[in-house]
Amino acid sequence: MSQTLLWVNINLWSNRICGVFAFLNALWMVEMCINAFIQRKELTKWVEGNWKIDLFVCTGLSFGGLASLFLPALSPSFGREIYVISGAIYILEILFMIGYKKKLQKNIEDSWYKNSTIPSIAITAITFVSMLVFAISSIVVFDY
Repeated sequence: MSQTLLWVNINLWSNRICGVFAFLNALWMVEMCINAFIQRKELTKWVEGNWKIDLFVCTGLSFGGLASLFLPALSPSFGREIYVISGAIYILEILFMIGYKKKLQKNIEDSWYKNSTIPSIAITAITFVSMLVFAISSIVVFDY
């Protein structure tokens, strides 16, 4: 296999993986919102402070990251800057979710809701890495 074909295959697969994990990230945050709605009384009783704000910010960031990845399909005026925007959104989401997990850990010993933050962080990290690989392979493939 030639090096050019390798980069084209990396570009195609990272594009698919990035799209799948971006959707999975948004769906996981919707699942966390539904779970939080079901457990809202317990969460209000257990967690000091407002636990809803962090959840809404992380959900908004996940949908913002998903939207930013698909903006070039809607408008051809976007270029490589979309990767920087998407990367910043996903890094912010990871940082907010780590902070949210720490806030929940202070007050909750064991709960599905607290443990569901770990897959959320992992899914967001995989989305970020696959988006980064897609951005690099796109530059290599299309500017080579």
